[in-house]
Amino acid sequence: MKKTKFLGIDIGGTTVKAGILEISGDKKPDFLKLGEVKFRKNPDELLSNLSNLVGRHLLNKISGAGIAVAGDTVTERGIVRFSPNFGWKNIPLKKIARRQLGLSLITVENDANAAAYGAYIFECGGGKYPDMVCLTLGTGVGGGIIIDGKLYRGATSSAGEFGHINYKEDGVLCSCGSKGCFERYLGRDAITERAIRIIRNYPAQKKRYSPDNLTPKIISEAAGRKEKWALLTWEETGRILGILLSDIVNIFNPHAIVLAGGVSSGAGFFIKHARREMLRRTFKTSGYTVKIVVSRKPDILGAAGAAALSARLF
Repeated sequence: MKKTKFLGIDIGGTTVKAGILEISGDKKPDFLKLGEVKFRKNPDELLSNLSNLVGRHLLNKISGAGIAVAGDTVTERGIVRFSPNFGWKNIPLKKIARRQLGLSLITVENDANAAAYGAYIFECGGGKYPDMVCLTLGTGVGGGIIIDGKLYRGATSSAGEFGHINYKEDGVLCSCGSKGCFERYLGRDAITERAIRIIRNYPAQKKRYSPDNLTPKIISEAAGRKEKWALLTWEETGRILGILLSDIVNIFNPHAIVLAGGVSSGAGFFIKHARREMLRRTFKTSGYTVKIVVSRKPDILGAAGAAALSARLF
């Protein structure tokens, strides 16, 4: 049986990941990760390098491509309106991708929206949880919303910016220009800053770590050794996350919230604190109904979801 192939691309601030979505009759769609290239601020150079990674032979067999990108996108026109982490403004990404990849069918989508769609199809059975939210925890905090099995983008394709919901009225300045956004308390840098603050109270353990090299992964490794400062870092992070989860539950009443992104790998240390805080702040029925699911495939969700959106799977 002939297989239809779609290219999935996930543009991150460090690397750009790519993979192939294969669709064959009534079989479950399969996503195969190809590899990655380094991020380049120049989108022409970035997509040229990606084209070289995929190879012309494979590109000639591909029906279309979906591109997930961190930022505010105009999906129907394929434009990245604003990406603060990339320094992009009004980038015609669809047009550039058509030129560099040689494909006419190109879909451009916000990365968190693409991850939500990828989670819906590849982790939630494409219908197990018809109303779900995907919360991406990484360098920043993003999200995507699925309502009745369909991706919800909002009036200007900007729905799901959960990282920019206000946590503190006059808190830390955010890259978006506002203050007190959840992203500045749950993003990667915020977690390491929290760890640096807490570890000062544990001089014996502090000697083992350099503030310049602390990462969520190292904090998780220390928590696995039951080092108190690391456990406290994740506990505080979990409580703040629980407040954001309660906001999501109270607004959307979803069947499930999927946690994805690099920081989600530490969920074993913070999920119980997040759930406890969430339940303190939600109606009992909705709070106990929602399933908090930690992604098993956080590395591919953005690219896989982008490819699925291009293929119009649902």
